[in-house]
Parts: sequence; C-alpha cells; structure tokens
Amino acid sequence: MLAFLFLVFAPLAASAARYWWLADGRGNWQTADRSSAGLLQPAAAHPDGPGPNSNTFVQAALDSVPELRAVLPPTAIGKDFPYADKWFGVSPSGTGVYASLAGFVGLKIGWIEGLEINFFGAVVGFDIRRPALKLPGLGRLGMPAGGA
Repeated sequence: MLAFLFLVFAPLAASAARYWWLADGRGNWQTADRSSAGLLQPAAAHPDGPGPNSNTFVQAALDSVPELRAVLPPTAIGKDFPYADKWFGVSPSGTGVYASLAGFVGLKIGWIEGLEINFFGAVVGFDIRRPALKLPGLGRLGMPAGGA
C-alpha cells in the first residue's frame, strides 16, 4: 500500500514543487487547454454559451484527417459544436451537410450520420443506413452500428 501511495503522490508533489518553487516557465495552468493543439479556439472565446469540450476536440482531430471519415456516436455530447465558426458545411463523414446555430441548435443530414437534431450538444435522430433511433444518453436503439 505504501508503494502505491508513493507512486501516486510522488509525481504530483514533484510537479507542484517544480511549478511553485522553481518558477516553472510554462505559464498559468489555465492556459493548458485543448486550444494549444491548434485545433480549437481558446475556451475564453466562448464566455456566453456552449463551447468546446473533450468531444469537440476529438471531432476536430478526426476532421483534420478527412480520409478517416470517422463519426462520433450520438452519446458524445458536444461533438457537433462548430469549433471553426462555420455554421454550415459538409458533415464529418463527407456524405452529408450540417447547419448549426452557434452550437445551441443544429441539424445534420447524411448517409453515414442519418438525420440528427442537435440541441445544446445532445443529439436526437434517426440512422437511415442501419435503422436505429439516436437518443441522448442512450445512444442507438436499433440495428448495431457495425462496420462501414
């Protein structure tokens, strides 16, 4: 048990010591957000409403490699946030279109995505290709998502 505690707390203590006493030059800890990867705007750019979260970051990373044509599941809250300030465009799979009102309300229609209505980050919709309902918190109810 002592070894476990040492392995957990020693790195934390070393990091805190380096930050506080050795004047770590990385800046304020609040600047270490996902925008540092260059994929998203800083969180401070969205003070009034929905903004980027971890699912937005994953979708931005997937969008940076369009050959993947990857789509996050309907349970990924925030996946449809317009991180590039584009309120309409081609869907992540490249097989449809989307429209979003600053991340508050959105609509996506595509062969891979099906029909999705986005409301404050939650998705409700219908998968056309493999019939299933998409419900927030529950995911898909119907045929399994399976392969492409």
